[in-house]
Amino acid sequence: WALPPLERETEAVSFGRLALDLARAGGDGTTESEALPHTATALQYAGEPAEARAMFEAGIAVAARTGETGSLHYLQHHLGRLTAEALDPAGATELFEAALRQRRELGDEGLIRSTETALAELTTWIDHRRP
Repeated sequence: WALPPLERETEAVSFGRLALDLARAGGDGTTESEALPHTATALQYAGEPAEARAMFEAGIAVAARTGETGSLHYLQHHLGRLTAEALDPAGATELFEAALRQRRELGDEGLIRSTETALAELTTWIDHRRP
């Protein structure tokens, strides 16, 4: 899953799709919930925002359906980034706040800071756009 940061998004998308196909064929919701965020992120880095959005949203739906919420904060945070990039600050704020609640429950200070920073950057951007 470390391929997108290595600028190997196309390979990561291919591997992610294969993992998703196998998980879905086997009815493995846990593996599906693990593969969705990675594949969505690879799609986002590969410049495929519509498909990435669909995959992030599918991941959130799978987490809700299966109770596999371990990746929910990640899905919400990264969908928040994609939503901010699509110039929907209200939607991005909602997603970042949901991710922040999850991350606070986990108690992971690094993840908490990451989402707090994203919210602060979004707030600054919104403030600069106001007339």
